[in-house]
Amino acid sequence: MNTATHTFVTPAEYLAREEAAETRTEYVDGVLLPMPGGTPQHSRVKVRIVYLLEAALENGDFIVYNSDIRVGVPSAHRYYYPDAVVVAGTPQLDERWQPVILLNPLLVVEVLSPSTAEHDQGRKFAGYQTIPTLCEYLRIDSEQVRVVQWVRVAAGHWQATTYQQLSDTVPLQGLPALLPVQQVYRRVQLEA
Repeated sequence: MNTATHTFVTPAEYLAREEAAETRTEYVDGVLLPMPGGTPQHSRVKVRIVYLLEAALENGDFIVYNSDIRVGVPSAHRYYYPDAVVVAGTPQLDERWQPVILLNPLLVVEVLSPSTAEHDQGRKFAGYQTIPTLCEYLRIDSEQVRVVQWVRVAAGHWQATTYQQLSDTVPLQGLPALLPVQQVYRRVQLEA
């Protein structure tokens, strides 16, 4: 994601611009990052993960959101649109802005594509780690079978597990759910 041509804006300026914007941008340390369009594979994996999470959690006290919800990382002056988010209990929303800002995610899912992978794995994850309620972060590759599960094991410490086989199952840590990798990639045309 190229940020070289962007000028610095304050969080308040970003939030005001975003209310009237026709296209979404993420905000990182004063820089606006346009949200690129996704590939068919990226779109398909996003649909699958939201569907699987919703089906697995529908009887619990959890709410699943798609990429239309903005997650705030106020301590790091960042605002993101993850591909999927799960909240336990009542969502904490900052409704002063449109779209609203979700402040208490339990699980965040990012589907990687070539244009966003570096950002999603670096600064974005660093920002997410500062959210006190976040227990788990999934990065799902849209071009090959690869799911990386990051779990908070202690304050400031995260442990990663990588799943690269269609026969694998990802046990979600803070949720009563299992994600079969084969189902995540169902009808997704992956690179050979």
